[in-house]
Amino acid sequence: MEKADKTLVAYASKSGAAEEAAKTIADILKNSYNLEVDLVNLRKEKPNLAQYKNVVVGSGIRMNKVYSEALKFMKQDFENRNWLFSFVAEELETQKDMMNHVRNTS
Repeated sequence: MEKADKTLVAYASKSGAAEEAAKTIADILKNSYNLEVDLVNLRKEKPNLAQYKNVVVGSGIRMNKVYSEALKFMKQDFENRNWLFSFVAEELETQKDMMNHVRNTS
């Protein structure tokens, strides 16, 4: 199945920070780059990647842990899609700690 020229902006958020960032990213992609964008809350929906050429995944982090919904979603096969994973954290000791957590849970 050939991918449509659509972009998915998916996020997992508890406090709302990752949701706000995802909405901002989606708005910029729509308004500045004229892309067709779907915004999806991973805590409520499980999107099918088949229709997307580009995928942005955002997640909040609490106690140096990425939210499980985002981690589960990232374990999919992204094939030849363009993708970006974005983290939003109010309290994060170091970027290195966060990346170690992602590697250890993959």
